Amino acid sequence: MTKERERFEIFKNSDLRAISILASRNYHFDLVFLDPPYAKEKIIKVMKIMLDANILNEKALIVAETDENVELPDVEGYSLINRHHLGRTKFKIYERK
Repeated sequence: MTKERERFEIFKNSDLRAISILASRNYHFDLVFLDPPYAKEKIIKVMKIMLDANILNEKALIVAETDENVELPDVEGYSLINRHHLGRTKFKIYERK
């Protein structure tokens, strides 16, 4: 895949299992992408679990990609800072409070 394998790690797990592993290894992130096949409820659940697992740095950004018909509500612990609409896809960008 790349010549810099020591700079990344691939996890073949469910999202919730991966979050658990990352938290147990004390990993922290500045940027997270949440992309399909996430339904509205799943995105919100994962965002809350990431906060609870403490894997996000202060002011971390979350980019949530959804179908144009999905409306995401406000999520506790995050501020919506931007949104984009490209064709049939929406992107909402949240910042950890």
